[in-house]
Amino acid sequence: MAAEVQRSWGLLADLLQSGPEARRQDLMRVEALARHLPEAGDEAEAAFHHLFSVEVQPFASAVLEPSRCLGGELTQGLWDTMDEAGFHPDLEADHLATQLHFLAAAPHEVARSFLAEWLLPWLPPVVVAVNEVDPGLYGQALTLVHDLGAHQAAGLPVRERLAPAPTLEDPGLRDLAELLVTPTHAGFWLTHSSLGRLSQDLALPRGFGSRARVVETLLRSAVHRERLPELLARLQEHILATGTHLAALEGGSCWAARCEHTAGLLASLPTPSE
Repeated sequence: MAAEVQRSWGLLADLLQSGPEARRQDLMRVEALARHLPEAGDEAEAAFHHLFSVEVQPFASAVLEPSRCLGGELTQGLWDTMDEAGFHPDLEADHLATQLHFLAAAPHEVARSFLAEWLLPWLPPVVVAVNEVDPGLYGQALTLVHDLGAHQAAGLPVRERLAPAPTLEDPGLRDLAELLVTPTHAGFWLTHSSLGRLSQDLALPRGFGSRARVVETLLRSAVHRERLPELLARLQEHILATGTHLAALEGGSCWAARCEHTAGLLASLPTPSE
Protein backbone atom coordinates (compact mmCIF):
# COMPACT_ATOMS: atom_id res chain seq x y z
CA MET A 1 0.00 0.00 0.00
CA ALA A 2 2.82 2.43 0.86
CA ALA A 3 4.45 1.82 -2.53
CA GLU A 4 1.14 2.46 -4.29
CA VAL A 5 0.71 5.76 -2.45
CA GLN A 6 4.24 6.80 -3.39
CA ARG A 7 3.58 5.96 -7.04
CA SER A 8 0.44 8.10 -6.90
CA TRP A 9 2.44 11.03 -5.54
CA GLY A 10 4.98 10.61 -8.31
CA LEU A 11 2.32 10.55 -11.02
CA LEU A 12 0.60 13.66 -9.66
CA ALA A 13 3.95 15.40 -9.29
CA ASP A 14 4.83 14.78 -12.94
CA LEU A 15 1.43 15.96 -14.11
CA LEU A 16 1.62 19.20 -12.12
CA GLN A 17 5.23 19.81 -13.11
CA SER A 18 5.00 19.43 -16.87
CA GLY A 19 1.49 18.49 -18.01
CA PRO A 20 0.02 15.16 -19.10
CA GLU A 21 2.15 14.09 -22.04
CA ALA A 22 5.06 12.37 -20.28
CA ARG A 23 2.73 10.14 -18.21
CA ARG A 24 -0.32 9.93 -20.46
CA GLN A 25 -0.53 6.13 -20.35
CA ASP A 26 -0.34 6.10 -16.55
CA LEU A 27 -2.92 8.87 -16.30
CA MET A 28 -5.29 6.84 -18.48
CA ARG A 29 -5.39 4.26 -15.69
CA VAL A 30 -6.74 6.79 -13.18
CA GLU A 31 -10.49 7.00 -13.77
CA ALA A 32 -10.91 10.45 -12.20
CA LEU A 33 -8.27 11.88 -14.55
CA ALA A 34 -8.57 9.77 -17.71
CA ARG A 35 -11.90 11.19 -18.82
CA HIS A 36 -10.50 14.72 -18.65
CA LEU A 37 -7.26 14.16 -20.55
CA PRO A 38 -7.02 16.61 -23.47
CA GLU A 39 -5.80 15.69 -26.92
CA ALA A 40 -2.05 16.06 -27.24
CA GLY A 41 -0.93 19.28 -28.89
CA ASP A 42 -0.03 22.92 -28.47
CA GLU A 43 -3.48 23.82 -27.14
CA ALA A 44 -3.15 21.44 -24.21
CA GLU A 45 0.34 22.70 -23.44
CA ALA A 46 -0.84 26.32 -23.59
CA ALA A 47 -3.73 25.56 -21.24
CA PHE A 48 -1.32 24.00 -18.73
CA HIS A 49 1.01 26.98 -18.76
CA HIS A 50 -1.84 29.48 -18.59
CA LEU A 51 -3.36 27.78 -15.56
CA PHE A 52 -0.15 27.52 -13.55
CA SER A 53 1.59 30.69 -14.73
CA VAL A 54 -1.25 33.18 -15.06
CA GLU A 55 -4.17 31.93 -13.00
CA VAL A 56 -2.66 30.11 -10.02
CA GLN A 57 1.02 30.01 -9.09
CA PRO A 58 1.46 26.70 -7.22
CA PHE A 59 4.16 27.88 -4.83
CA ALA A 60 3.90 27.72 -1.05
CA SER A 61 5.45 31.17 -0.61
CA ALA A 62 3.05 32.75 -3.11
CA VAL A 63 0.24 31.55 -0.87
CA LEU A 64 1.69 31.97 2.62
CA GLU A 65 4.19 34.84 2.46
CA PRO A 66 2.77 38.39 2.83
CA SER A 67 5.24 39.45 0.13
CA ARG A 68 4.06 36.59 -2.15
CA CYS A 69 7.76 36.11 -2.99
CA LEU A 70 9.97 33.04 -2.80
CA GLY A 71 13.23 32.98 -0.89
CA GLY A 72 12.11 33.82 2.64
CA GLU A 73 11.93 31.80 5.83
CA LEU A 74 9.27 29.50 4.43
CA THR A 75 11.42 28.58 1.44
CA GLN A 76 14.38 27.94 3.71
CA GLY A 77 12.29 25.79 6.02
CA LEU A 78 11.17 23.63 3.10
CA TRP A 79 14.73 23.25 1.81
CA ASP A 80 16.00 22.32 5.28
CA THR A 81 13.24 19.74 5.81
CA MET A 82 13.88 18.09 2.46
CA ASP A 83 17.64 18.21 2.87
CA GLU A 84 17.43 16.61 6.32
CA ALA A 85 15.51 13.72 4.74
CA GLY A 86 18.18 13.31 2.06
CA PHE A 87 16.06 14.76 -0.76
CA HIS A 88 17.65 17.35 -3.05
CA PRO A 89 15.04 18.78 -5.46
CA ASP A 90 15.70 19.90 -9.03
CA LEU A 91 12.94 22.53 -8.85
CA GLU A 92 12.14 25.15 -6.22
CA ALA A 93 11.22 23.60 -2.88
CA ASP A 94 8.20 25.92 -2.83
CA HIS A 95 6.65 24.36 -5.94
CA LEU A 96 3.78 21.95 -5.42
CA ALA A 97 5.30 19.41 -7.81
CA THR A 98 8.57 19.42 -5.85
CA GLN A 99 6.71 18.72 -2.64
CA LEU A 100 4.83 15.85 -4.28
CA HIS A 101 8.11 14.41 -5.56
CA PHE A 102 9.37 14.57 -1.99
CA LEU A 103 6.33 12.66 -0.77
CA ALA A 104 6.92 10.06 -3.47
CA ALA A 105 10.41 9.45 -2.10
CA ALA A 106 9.86 9.88 1.64
CA PRO A 107 9.17 7.09 4.15
CA HIS A 108 5.56 6.93 5.34
CA GLU A 109 6.00 8.67 8.69
CA VAL A 110 8.21 11.38 7.21
CA ALA A 111 5.58 11.96 4.52
CA ARG A 112 2.81 12.16 7.14
CA SER A 113 4.71 14.78 9.10
CA PHE A 114 5.54 16.78 5.97
CA LEU A 115 1.92 16.82 4.89
CA ALA A 116 0.67 18.17 8.22
CA GLU A 117 3.54 20.61 8.71
CA TRP A 118 4.18 21.93 5.20
CA LEU A 119 1.79 20.92 2.40
CA LEU A 120 -1.73 20.83 3.82
CA PRO A 121 -1.31 24.28 5.45
CA TRP A 122 -1.20 25.99 2.03
CA LEU A 123 -2.98 23.54 -0.23
CA PRO A 124 -6.69 24.47 0.33
CA PRO A 125 -6.77 27.83 -1.51
CA VAL A 126 -4.87 26.29 -4.44
CA VAL A 127 -7.33 23.38 -4.65
CA VAL A 128 -10.29 25.75 -4.69
CA ALA A 129 -8.73 28.20 -7.16
CA VAL A 130 -7.65 25.52 -9.64
CA ASN A 131 -11.09 23.89 -9.52
CA GLU A 132 -12.65 27.28 -10.16
CA VAL A 133 -10.61 27.78 -13.33
CA ASP A 134 -10.40 24.17 -14.54
CA PRO A 135 -12.72 21.67 -12.86
CA GLY A 136 -11.52 19.07 -15.36
CA LEU A 137 -8.07 17.47 -15.43
CA TYR A 138 -6.21 19.81 -13.12
CA GLY A 139 -9.09 20.45 -10.77
CA GLN A 140 -9.49 16.69 -10.37
CA ALA A 141 -5.73 16.31 -9.91
CA LEU A 142 -5.64 18.91 -7.13
CA THR A 143 -8.62 17.26 -5.47
CA LEU A 144 -6.76 13.94 -5.56
CA VAL A 145 -3.69 15.59 -4.04
CA HIS A 146 -5.83 16.92 -1.21
CA ASP A 147 -7.72 13.70 -0.61
CA LEU A 148 -4.61 11.54 -0.70
CA GLY A 149 -2.78 13.93 1.60
CA ALA A 150 -5.65 14.18 4.06
CA HIS A 151 -5.92 10.41 4.17
CA GLN A 152 -2.20 9.83 4.67
CA ALA A 153 -1.90 12.52 7.37
CA ALA A 154 -5.10 11.50 9.17
CA GLY A 155 -4.79 11.96 12.91
CA LEU A 156 -2.13 14.68 12.74
CA PRO A 157 -3.08 18.33 13.35
CA VAL A 158 -2.49 20.54 10.33
CA ARG A 159 -0.28 23.49 11.19
CA GLU A 160 -1.83 26.92 10.71
CA ARG A 161 0.58 29.15 8.80
CA LEU A 162 -1.52 32.17 7.86
CA ALA A 163 -0.02 35.58 8.58
CA PRO A 164 -1.90 37.76 11.09
CA ALA A 165 -5.08 39.27 9.68
CA PRO A 166 -4.52 42.81 8.39
CA THR A 167 -6.53 45.83 9.40
CA LEU A 168 -7.74 48.47 6.95
CA GLU A 169 -8.70 51.64 8.78
CA ASP A 170 -8.41 54.13 5.92
CA PRO A 171 -7.38 52.15 2.86
CA GLY A 172 -6.63 53.45 -0.57
CA LEU A 173 -7.69 51.46 -3.58
CA ARG A 174 -4.17 50.12 -4.02
CA ASP A 175 -4.12 48.95 -0.39
CA LEU A 176 -7.40 47.13 -0.90
CA ALA A 177 -6.17 45.54 -4.14
CA GLU A 178 -2.99 44.30 -2.45
CA LEU A 179 -4.97 42.72 0.36
CA LEU A 180 -7.29 40.90 -2.04
CA VAL A 181 -4.45 39.33 -4.04
CA THR A 182 -2.42 38.25 -0.99
CA PRO A 183 -3.82 34.84 -0.03
CA THR A 184 -2.37 34.71 3.48
CA HIS A 185 -4.13 38.00 4.23
CA ALA A 186 -7.34 37.57 2.23
CA GLY A 187 -7.88 33.86 2.88
CA PHE A 188 -8.20 32.78 -0.76
CA TRP A 189 -6.55 32.99 -4.18
CA LEU A 190 -8.25 35.55 -6.43
CA THR A 191 -7.91 34.38 -10.04
CA HIS A 192 -7.89 36.35 -13.26
CA SER A 193 -10.92 34.30 -14.31
CA SER A 194 -12.91 35.55 -11.31
CA LEU A 195 -11.87 39.11 -12.03
CA GLY A 196 -12.89 38.68 -15.66
CA ARG A 197 -16.36 37.54 -14.65
CA LEU A 198 -16.76 40.49 -12.28
CA SER A 199 -15.61 42.87 -14.99
CA GLN A 200 -18.02 41.40 -17.53
CA ASP A 201 -21.01 41.12 -15.19
CA LEU A 202 -20.69 44.71 -13.98
CA ALA A 203 -19.53 46.14 -17.32
CA LEU A 204 -16.38 47.55 -15.72
CA PRO A 205 -12.99 47.75 -17.45
CA ARG A 206 -10.21 45.93 -15.62
CA GLY A 207 -7.13 46.50 -17.73
CA PHE A 208 -4.15 44.17 -17.91
CA GLY A 209 -1.12 43.20 -15.90
CA SER A 210 -0.65 41.58 -12.51
CA ARG A 211 -3.61 40.54 -10.40
CA ALA A 212 -2.97 43.49 -8.07
CA ARG A 213 -3.01 45.92 -10.99
CA VAL A 214 -6.15 44.36 -12.45
CA VAL A 215 -7.97 44.59 -9.10
CA GLU A 216 -6.89 48.20 -8.63
CA THR A 217 -8.08 49.12 -12.12
CA LEU A 218 -11.39 47.37 -11.51
CA LEU A 219 -11.86 49.26 -8.23
CA ARG A 220 -11.02 52.60 -9.84
CA SER A 221 -13.42 51.90 -12.68
CA ALA A 222 -16.15 51.17 -10.14
CA VAL A 223 -15.44 54.42 -8.29
CA HIS A 224 -15.58 56.47 -11.49
CA ARG A 225 -18.84 54.86 -12.52
CA GLU A 226 -20.32 55.06 -9.03
CA ARG A 227 -20.58 51.28 -8.75
CA LEU A 228 -18.09 50.61 -5.98
CA PRO A 229 -20.68 49.40 -3.41
CA GLU A 230 -22.02 46.95 -6.00
CA LEU A 231 -18.54 45.67 -6.81
CA LEU A 232 -17.66 45.26 -3.12
CA ALA A 233 -20.91 43.37 -2.53
CA ARG A 234 -20.11 41.00 -5.39
CA LEU A 235 -16.62 40.47 -4.02
CA GLN A 236 -18.08 39.64 -0.61
CA GLU A 237 -20.37 37.04 -2.18
CA HIS A 238 -17.46 35.47 -4.00
CA ILE A 239 -15.26 35.42 -0.91
CA LEU A 240 -17.93 33.84 1.30
CA ALA A 241 -18.73 31.22 -1.33
CA THR A 242 -15.03 30.42 -1.60
CA GLY A 243 -14.85 30.14 2.18
CA THR A 244 -17.57 27.50 2.11
CA HIS A 245 -15.46 25.38 -0.26
CA LEU A 246 -12.36 25.91 1.86
CA ALA A 247 -14.10 24.83 5.04
CA ALA A 248 -14.72 21.39 3.53
CA LEU A 249 -10.98 20.74 3.03
CA GLU A 250 -8.41 19.40 5.48
CA GLY A 251 -6.55 22.41 6.84
CA GLY A 252 -9.13 24.72 5.29
CA SER A 253 -10.99 25.94 8.38
CA CYS A 254 -8.50 28.71 9.12
CA TRP A 255 -8.66 29.84 5.48
CA ALA A 256 -12.47 29.89 5.63
CA ALA A 257 -12.33 31.97 8.80
CA ARG A 258 -9.98 34.42 7.12
CA CYS A 259 -12.40 34.68 4.18
CA GLU A 260 -15.15 35.63 6.62
CA HIS A 261 -12.84 38.23 8.12
CA THR A 262 -12.06 39.70 4.70
CA ALA A 263 -15.72 39.78 3.69
CA GLY A 264 -16.44 41.58 6.96
CA LEU A 265 -13.74 44.13 6.22
CA LEU A 266 -15.27 44.87 2.82
CA ALA A 267 -18.73 45.21 4.37
CA SER A 268 -17.52 47.75 6.94
CA LEU A 269 -15.21 49.80 4.74
CA PRO A 270 -15.66 53.51 4.32
CA THR A 271 -15.41 54.51 0.70
CA PRO A 272 -11.73 53.84 -0.08
CA SER A 273 -9.75 56.87 -1.06
CA GLU A 274 -8.00 57.17 -4.37
